[in-house]
Amino acid sequence: MKKILLVSFMFMFALMISAQDRPRGGGRFGGDPAARLEQLKKDLGLNEKQVESIKTIDENFMKKMQAQREQGQDGDREARMQQMRKMSEERNAEYKKILTEEQYKKFIEQEEQRRQQFGGPRNGGGDR
Repeated sequence: MKKILLVSFMFMFALMISAQDRPRGGGRFGGDPAARLEQLKKDLGLNEKQVESIKTIDENFMKKMQAQREQGQDGDREARMQQMRKMSEERNAEYKKILTEEQYKKFIEQEEQRRQQFGGPRNGGGDR
């Protein structure tokens, strides 16, 4: 019986430690913009000009999102979420200007899959 308890305790301890080692920021890339950009480059077949444009768009988007988070700490959660959806739509509109029709379609499909996998269905999310 003591062995079973000891093994159970060790297993629970290992689970707690592994949960703490997960990268923060959520999503597929643990909040790492460089990893996300590299994956987009690979998945969508981006050229270097597109990579640089997306990098700039993403940097501006992240600054806006951070400002929104800081500003909305005490505000209405639904209003903040609506504003963040609007910012995502604006980012996607910028992407649409630099991606080919095929690349953009694939990007939107991947975004939808990501939403379903990590956060369930949501409203908004871009021009479809």
